[in-house]
Amino acid sequence: MTQLERFRAWLGSPAARRTGTVPRGVAALAVVALAFVAYWNSLWGELVYDDLHTVRDNPGIRGFAAFFSYLPYQFHRPLLMFTFAANYHWGGLDPYGYHLVNVALHALNVVLVGVLASRWLARSGLGAARRSAERAAWLAAALFAVHPAQTEAVSYAASRSSLLSTSFMLLAVLVYFRELDARGAVRLAWRGFGLALFGAAMATKEIALATPALLVLTDRALPPAVGARRPWRASLRGVAPHLWLLAAGAAVRIMLQHAVETTDITWSLLDHWRTEAGVWLRYVQLVLFPVNLNVDPSIAVATAWSWHEKAGLAFLAAAIAGAIVANRRAPLVSIAIGWFLIALAPTSLIPLQDFIAERRLYLAMVGPAIAVGWAVAWLGERARWSRSASAATLAMLLFFAIGTVARNRVWSSALTLWTDTVAKSPDKARPHGNLATALAQAGQLDAAFAAYDRALALNPELVEYWIDRASLNRVVGRYDEALADLEQVVASRPPDDRLTAAAWHQIGEVHLAKKDYDRALAVFQTNAARKAVHPETFLRIGRIHYLQGDLAKAEEAFLESVHRWYWDAAGHKALAYVYYQTGRTKDAVRELGDALRVEPGDRDVADALAEIEAGRPLKTK
Repeated sequence: MTQLERFRAWLGSPAARRTGTVPRGVAALAVVALAFVAYWNSLWGELVYDDLHTVRDNPGIRGFAAFFSYLPYQFHRPLLMFTFAANYHWGGLDPYGYHLVNVALHALNVVLVGVLASRWLARSGLGAARRSAERAAWLAAALFAVHPAQTEAVSYAASRSSLLSTSFMLLAVLVYFRELDARGAVRLAWRGFGLALFGAAMATKEIALATPALLVLTDRALPPAVGARRPWRASLRGVAPHLWLLAAGAAVRIMLQHAVETTDITWSLLDHWRTEAGVWLRYVQLVLFPVNLNVDPSIAVATAWSWHEKAGLAFLAAAIAGAIVANRRAPLVSIAIGWFLIALAPTSLIPLQDFIAERRLYLAMVGPAIAVGWAVAWLGERARWSRSASAATLAMLLFFAIGTVARNRVWSSALTLWTDTVAKSPDKARPHGNLATALAQAGQLDAAFAAYDRALALNPELVEYWIDRASLNRVVGRYDEALADLEQVVASRPPDDRLTAAAWHQIGEVHLAKKDYDRALAVFQTNAARKAVHPETFLRIGRIHYLQGDLAKAEEAFLESVHRWYWDAAGHKALAYVYYQTGRTKDAVRELGDALRVEPGDRDVADALAEIEAGRPLKTK
């Protein structure tokens, strides 16, 4: 009997309706549909925030060839970048494809949460009644699907790292169940599969380092399917291969010098942990009452133990004690608390630039979702699933779904996102600076200047906004103001700093806009000799030589640009025009073909290539 036939039989049977046993396949399809409905309006959102440098401006995801070419520079998250390269291969930079993959991954995770919940319930003894177990499992999946705190992970393309790593980690936990129940060669096969999943998670996001702890948690908190509970030594021995793989991955990353950058962190480790103690209360609030969602909340560094940090520390102590006490009598409660704490521990213990991020809750939400799903199902059973109990459950899901849809609208564009963030974090500089950039892109220049002024008044040390404001001043022809901003950056930063190179590049751009070619050339040539070379430096050098009629030097500069940044179409286009003007048509066609390979949707390149191949003269500029 097919799943559809079983479902029809269930619908037509009063006895089946009374037991409430829905075929598992139908329940899985239902929660998948729920996930897509909740995030349907996110599919047409723009690329925002870190999407710009992770996706839009990242030459390393411009197709599979570009991915492998740039792999040494993106080795810290290669599998994640591979998925972005696949997106680019099939859809270019159209945001729809990136959002569609994110929603599909979320739907997959929703199903995995349902399956994991059924395993937990079966082992904890709370799912003795099949009806209760199924309802609790898929209620948990439904909660996970529509909880508004998940929107940052799903609607934000760059947060695919959270989605994909969660997929691999959930699968690794499910496979670990299989490994524990198997024997001999079958057990070894499951272990190999689990290690492969763990490796894939590590190749996606650093949070994967929590996987061994989650495996030990499932082993210790839940009774085995058969036999007595294993001793601690056996549990630790079971994750030894994962720890060896983790150590190997960490060693490779350190050798490639792609560790997490912490150059912007100026507070002490003690201050970090003290601040994070208070942040835990915010995480709990977001799980229970997902209101006032904010992509960039203002969290002050706690340099002393205030009541807020003490309350957070007390909560952590109580949560750990509760998980230990509940381990024997209520293992589901123990594992739910433990999962939440373990999933958030790495980003709380390791100093990062941001104290809190809602996307970090994505993996952590698994434990609370399953616990709440079981609690709702248990209460429903006690009320015999009366109309009021069923209506209350549906109302909760509908309330969360409406909140998710509303939050997706905020993530739909940079302007709506940063307008919302500034309203919620008015005293933090970064939201104002990002809003200024969004306003400038929207053509609201006066408002953009005002937002830049506000950001720099709040935090003058955010020199990237001095550079951005200078760029906007240059665009509108206010060259003296632009140079004043840039000279302040140059005076305050080390000479080989990345931002110093960007500031010098903008100084050259100002002189180029003023048609002072000699001064612009001197700036760009000096910048080219720096340790941190701006990607467009050699393009500008070549452009100046081109404008001065020195095609040989222009060709030399454009060749250097192509050599350094092959996956930047601008260098290929510029070189093609030089080749065309010097009579090397075949070389020009080759370079235009390379440019089209990098940017398949560039109509100007496609038209130029068609003109040359048709034998018509090409307009050079």
